[in-house]
Amino acid sequence: MSRIALSLSFLLLLAGCGDSNQGFEPGDDRYPVVTDPPPEYGEPVTEASGAVVTRPVKPTEHETEPSPSCERRPYKSGSGDGLIVVPPRPGLTATAVSKRSVEVSWLFAEVPRDCRPASMLVSIVANDATGATPTTVMVPYTGQTGKTMLEYPEFLPPPDVALVSAFMKHGQRSRTAKVLIRR
Repeated sequence: MSRIALSLSFLLLLAGCGDSNQGFEPGDDRYPVVTDPPPEYGEPVTEASGAVVTRPVKPTEHETEPSPSCERRPYKSGSGDGLIVVPPRPGLTATAVSKRSVEVSWLFAEVPRDCRPASMLVSIVANDATGATPTTVMVPYTGQTGKTMLEYPEFLPPPDVALVSAFMKHGQRSRTAKVLIRR
């Protein structure tokens, strides 16, 4: 077999493997490069204990739209910097079913095979409550739409913010969608 035929066979074999690179295609420019701005924080608050705390600024919307398709995110490593393909940012809505129970729903506009998630990271939190931590679950990705129910602990104020992001099986993570919980 000639060297050209062998090279072509190898190229066709790689093309037939589909998502075998799992998003690590450095020259892939089919998807936009995205970066999240640094998080915004509210004014520092001094607690009775003397501790000074800041909380993330609460979102103002009850719904986010999904990004159109896969995205590329910059990364840094010891061997250099680059771009990786990540899942689209999901669209998100969250509705309180009771004081502490929240149904979180997400959707995707398009999920090409290159960036198909394996799981969804879903959280709810009492955003402005000092010391409140999120309740977070990882649920399997089951298609372009999904939802799950989360229960927030009794010892914390009711949750008011929901967050969701998508993970590929090797850890590539989408941008995080964040909304106010509808009551």
